[in-house]
Amino acid sequence: MTQMVLNNRLRGLKGSLELCDVWMSIEFYWDVTFSMRKLTIGGGTRSR
Repeated sequence: MTQMVLNNRLRGLKGSLELCDVWMSIEFYWDVTFSMRKLTIGGGTRSR
């Protein structure tokens, strides 16, 4: 009984951790693309 509950808790924790990882990578990806875009836009206006 307790083993099953523990397994379910662990599975839930693992799932939420994976979701957290996904969100972190999405945020990181957006940060990188946004910075790159800002850099290219800034570089483009500066070179003109």
